[in-house]
Amino acid sequence: DKNIYFTEDSLNDPVLSGDFVKREKVAASGFVRLAVGGETVGVLFVNWRHGHHWTQAEKYAVQLFADGAAIAIQNMHQVNAQEKKQRQLHALYEAGWTVVKAGLNLDVVLETILELAVGETGAHFGTLQLIEDNEFLSFAAVWPKDRKDSLQQVYG
Repeated sequence: DKNIYFTEDSLNDPVLSGDFVKREKVAASGFVRLAVGGETVGVLFVNWRHGHHWTQAEKYAVQLFADGAAIAIQNMHQVNAQEKKQRQLHALYEAGWTVVKAGLNLDVVLETILELAVGETGAHFGTLQLIEDNEFLSFAAVWPKDRKDSLQQVYG
């Protein structure tokens, strides 16, 4: 089984022997793949520095801890994904209010939308360019604003 593995001789084990086992003087070890719904999210390793015979109760306990860890990790991923969606919706909400407040001032609307997009994604800079005469791009907004000249030289 590739999901659960225990050995009483880590130094000579074909699966677990290696630099870590030698450096840390691991004598007996085991691992359980952390999985939720078929998705691997990690591995739980348990190691002994002296000889050890794994009992069924110990193997079962390690499996229980691995299951708990996998569920906790999966829950954290789901919470993070939900928080990301909330931030994106909030950014869209802010952009909508900006459009309403700016009225017909397109420059303010585009600058604010670009700033929100760069902030939400964590990018270092951004440009918003409009097509002119059906063939050329021209800068409508740059963030950060103080980089407009240097970005225009590089990107057109």
